[in-house]
Amino acid sequence: MPHHVTLDVADPDEVIRGAIQRGHTRADFFRRGAIAGGTLIAGGVAIGGLPGIALGKPSASQDVEILNFALLLEYLESEFYVQAVANNKLQPKVLEFARTVRDHELAHVEYLAKAFPPKAAQK
Repeated sequence: MPHHVTLDVADPDEVIRGAIQRGHTRADFFRRGAIAGGTLIAGGVAIGGLPGIALGKPSASQDVEILNFALLLEYLESEFYVQAVANNKLQPKVLEFARTVRDHELAHVEYLAKAFPPKAAQK
């Protein structure tokens, strides 16, 4: 086997060589252009309709679920850092970082707890 790829090695069925020898006609060019243009237009129409599908109606119940989930995550994150600082087993730089993040997470909890609508069930 040669160390370089030749047309004989890459095209044993002579498909590429046949295409090179035949060339492309003007009709081939227009046919391929029409197919490409049609594909482009169909893709544009399909993608243009996606935003309408993706956007849904506002839903107060979904808003409450999202806020509950966000608040639950903030409780989890803040408790993680509260415990990390309380254990007092961190190196000084890491402890300073943990205190800063803990304070931010507690502020997030406070903000989200206030942001809930009156009907939202806080956990």
